[in-house]
Amino acid sequence: MPIVIKGSSSGQVTVDVPATAGTNTVTMPAETGTAITSATTSHIIEVDMFRMTADLDGHSGTITANLERCDTNNFAKIGTGMSQSSGIFTFPRTGVYQITVQADIQPVNNDGTCVLSTQTTTDNSSYDTASNCHFGDDAGTNTIIGTAYSQCFFNVTNTTTHKVLFSTSSFTSGSLLRGNSSQNETCFSFIRLGDSQ
Repeated sequence: MPIVIKGSSSGQVTVDVPATAGTNTVTMPAETGTAITSATTSHIIEVDMFRMTADLDGHSGTITANLERCDTNNFAKIGTGMSQSSGIFTFPRTGVYQITVQADIQPVNNDGTCVLSTQTTTDNSSYDTASNCHFGDDAGTNTIIGTAYSQCFFNVTNTTTHKVLFSTSSFTSGSLLRGNSSQNETCFSFIRLGDSQ
């Protein structure tokens, strides 16, 4: 038989016993707090990842093409996921997001500083660098490939004005930012950690 707790002026909460055999026990902690429910947004409810599908050679500026949501090797997102148009990523809901970049870089000889930047905006117009991936080959004579990482936290209080893009600089002709459509080489992850602050 369900237990009904009525509010002082309106509304009620019904606690019902599950329709299964056996004895079930719920132990309440000796603390004050709020129960987590399916409507609570303070836990992780958004996880997504995009990647580059082809190499960029000597590129400088915003990455606008050859971007896809990861779709191989049993990938799955949580929640609505990010949306992307011409390299500008829009968040599905407000919250504090961890943005992590993996940059697979193959610099040409003497290309000392290849940079992949995470750039954010809070006015849907002017972008600032939040984090950088750096990799280069100052004086080598052999082909090298390196993987650089960066991450930042971004407090998204408005999904219309708060956006992120990824931009390259200091890549000379022959230096590659590597991409692949079947596995992650250069990729971007987005994890909503909790409510906006």
